[in-house]
Amino acid sequence: MESKDAIGYNKEMNMMLDGRVKIQLKHKENFFVIGTLRGFSRTDSIFLINAEDTSHNKYAKLVINGSDWISISLESTPFPMENLYSRLKNVFPPGQVKYMQDIQAIQVMGKINVTDKGVTGEGPLFERVKAIYDKYISEVSAPEQPAASQKEPAAAKPSAAKPAPPRKKK
Repeated sequence: MESKDAIGYNKEMNMMLDGRVKIQLKHKENFFVIGTLRGFSRTDSIFLINAEDTSHNKYAKLVINGSDWISISLESTPFPMENLYSRLKNVFPPGQVKYMQDIQAIQVMGKINVTDKGVTGEGPLFERVKAIYDKYISEVSAPEQPAASQKEPAAAKPSAAKPAPPRKKK
């Protein structure tokens, strides 16, 4: 049986999967590897893809032994799964949307699965969840708009603009 600490550790590591992470190595001072975390083992070995170290060496795939690193930090912003869960929970009947935080996934009505990678399933329910997911992704991906007060340019001095031509009478 795993301890609460081990369960918490695995949960946190799972939340970093597929995120950009920075690994500090033990044997060299100020030596780091940055890459996409694809997996980790019970012995704390970690698997990265598209990694680069402090010396600018690049690695398509890299496994770092658990005894060779001392810290890991998430460099990218994690997907806001809880916000998507709240949105789906408000659309579907109570108890029909399940959030599995430990694996960062949502299940809708026991048939449709949602992760940060997309929606899987089929049929009209899939189409409805996919539409909500796509709208949510477009909203979180869109750059923030400036506040209304910032949108409006400052009032310009009146200029000597040409007067409008007179209207023709009917």
